[in-house]
Amino acid sequence: MDKGILQISGISSGYIRTKKKYSNYELNIEWRWLKTPGNSGVLVHIQDKDTIWPVCYQVQQKAGDAGDIICMNGLWAKECTDSVKFTIKKRQSSNEKPLGEWNTMKILCRDKTLTVFVNGIIQNSVSGLTVTNGYIGFQNEGKPLEFRALSILNLKNKK
Repeated sequence: MDKGILQISGISSGYIRTKKKYSNYELNIEWRWLKTPGNSGVLVHIQDKDTIWPVCYQVQQKAGDAGDIICMNGLWAKECTDSVKFTIKKRQSSNEKPLGEWNTMKILCRDKTLTVFVNGIIQNSVSGLTVTNGYIGFQNEGKPLEFRALSILNLKNKK
């Protein structure tokens, strides 16, 4: 971490996660690709037992697909229609910024819903989640990137 920026070297694939579990929250994060666009994601509602690919919902940050939601390893949402991959594609065309520029992502996790905004535009929303709490993680698949401006706002008492 340098000046509030989490720098990912991209040498290997993996994820980091919070020590605490969260439910009913707003997560804000900024990210940018440094040398080459790649594949990353925000993992929400990660369940116990860390594995290479955890049980969670992944909000894609993969270049060109930011805003897709993947139901991973047995989790489900009402909008999952593909019995093999469980990816709910984003609603709009890609609105990601060019290589090297900062993108913003807001993720709202409220009860059994998950809503995603990329650069201020709603890109996805799913409902009927099978889990509603867990750890939060940041995943990378081998390309250098940076994260900054992470904030988590408790929504339990807000309407």
